[in-house]
Amino acid sequence: PICVSTSKTEPFGIVVLEAFAYGVPVVAYTRAQGIKEIVTDEYDAFLVENANREIMAKRIMELITDKNLCQEMGKNAYKTALKYKTDNVVNMWMDLIEKKED
Repeated sequence: PICVSTSKTEPFGIVVLEAFAYGVPVVAYTRAQGIKEIVTDEYDAFLVENANREIMAKRIMELITDKNLCQEMGKNAYKTALKYKTDNVVNMWMDLIEKKED
């Protein structure tokens, strides 16, 4: 499976995290700022500049035809999703609050 996001805007990217939680790599446009904050291009996702449909199609086909690449990116996607587990997010918030208090 592959998750394709053609969103123009995405404040956080929950759809991406949901895909990552299932080990599914993502192909998305860079114009969706929230997605860019979560993914690492060519590690767990492919980011496509300037809403270029031809490059988007090329990247999708790359994942469809190269099963090893798709599996590797899917494993990396799952690793990325683990950063957003509840305990980790709580710790991030606590660190932020503690820094604010200093």
